[in-house]
Amino acid sequence: GATQDRDAVAGAREHGLFVRPIEGFVQLWDRMLELAEAKPLCVVVVGGGAAGVELALAMHHRLGDRSRVSLVTGGSPPLPSHPPAVQRRALDALKRRKVTVLEDVCAEINATHVVLGRGTRVACDAAVMALPAVAPAWLRGSGLALDAQGFVATGPTLQSTSHAEVFAAGDVSARQDAVHPRSGVYAVRAGAPLALNLRRFLAGGQLEALLRRLAVEEFMAHLVQRRHVGDRRNHMQKRTELLGRLVLPRQIVHSVFPSQDNILPKAKGSSFRQTGESRPALPGFFLTRRSAG
Repeated sequence: GATQDRDAVAGAREHGLFVRPIEGFVQLWDRMLELAEAKPLCVVVVGGGAAGVELALAMHHRLGDRSRVSLVTGGSPPLPSHPPAVQRRALDALKRRKVTVLEDVCAEINATHVVLGRGTRVACDAAVMALPAVAPAWLRGSGLALDAQGFVATGPTLQSTSHAEVFAAGDVSARQDAVHPRSGVYAVRAGAPLALNLRRFLAGGQLEALLRRLAVEEFMAHLVQRRHVGDRRNHMQKRTELLGRLVLPRQIVHSVFPSQDNILPKAKGSSFRQTGESRPALPGFFLTRRSAG
């Protein structure tokens, strides 16, 4: 799947908490919950897209009012690629839940602070990096046709445009016939058609094109444009179910809009299964006591 550029922000490699790969992030999140029980935390989410907005809201809900959550958007309002009505809804939701929105870029991360582009220093115990996905570096030497961002170029049957025997789906690929946002919802929907086409390809059968369906982002954008948004909260609850008992999703695939009072049920403890595997080493900010000021 896709990765994140660990050198996009100075100090992020040493002090940032990257959401990809999600497996490592989940284990570190459990550690954050333990620390939050001992003392209030200052959490800064870096990235103003759908993933950043969702994470900021979910973390605030899970950590409670004792801890402080800030969202650094990168200079634009939250959800810059969404319709204005959706942006307003998201901003209102963030304000109601007292998530501090900082419309600035993140210039540097150190053990105790996040430094913004205008020079502002924000106290930070954990910098959560919700940065855009980037293609794995190994693809550049694979010989496969890639798009301008370095992802595997595929067609409607999920085959590589240069190698018919190679199939790709999810974050590692880029549909050339139906361009869409890089969101986990598309990866989920591609699973069944991918399995079908693999079986048919091996059997010499006719492959099936994956039709472009209404994305969750478009669905929610449509809802907030409607007059009676509140009447559809039950349907939205199903659509945002993986926020559920976390409140941090294994796959970040949904945008969070209108009221979340019914969407985010209260939870005691983490909903993630314990795998028995050892935890990854914690970044330095977990082990550093934040200085005053």
